Amino acid sequence: MSTNTVGSVRDGSGSSIRESGPVINPEPWVTEPTDTFTDDDTLFMTNDYFVCPAFRHADFDVHDIRNGSYGYNYQYLGSPRLRTNGHYQNYPVKAVEVKHPSRTIMLGDGRGNQHPHGEHSYKLDPPLLAKSTGAVYFGDWKKSTLQQQHTPAEGRHNDKTNISFVDGHAETITLESMGYVRDEQGLIIADHSDGNNQLWSHTKRSER
Repeated sequence: MSTNTVGSVRDGSGSSIRESGPVINPEPWVTEPTDTFTDDDTLFMTNDYFVCPAFRHADFDVHDIRNGSYGYNYQYLGSPRLRTNGHYQNYPVKAVEVKHPSRTIMLGDGRGNQHPHGEHSYKLDPPLLAKSTGAVYFGDWKKSTLQQQHTPAEGRHNDKTNISFVDGHAETITLESMGYVRDEQGLIIADHSDGNNQLWSHTKRSER
């Protein structure tokens, strides 16, 4: 996300909803040139550009960049997690490497690690662990099981998900169309043998 000024958002009456400012205000996390923040820190957006109007979760702030509206297909499009050999898991991923941009998920409604919504929703996990990229964990990697770690898409639009593809177009599709498998209660099962990552891998190939 950029920290450049992007202006203000206005409602139908022309009134400013939030002040002009960066997408993420680095204060108070970064006050000195040597300061940084980690995966466990929460940042709040200072405008409404990345807010989903259908986000309705009382325990989470809609402007929370870590636990808010949207997630990124990091496992295939760029994961800076370090492997045991000190190399990045899958970073950088160049645009020319994406074989099928019109059928590769980039961003979408993120659910996080809990149902109906949890933490780490900025990480949009595919149905299957992306082992071909070196992945050994899902989004909430500190949890002990893949099911607990999984941070999939959220069907917050009449049980469907708004998705932006790499080529820039958007679609509203079902969780099943994204390759997820759900149980009898409608909950997504992480890394299910019937799942597939065809809309995630940018090669149209699944992990199985």
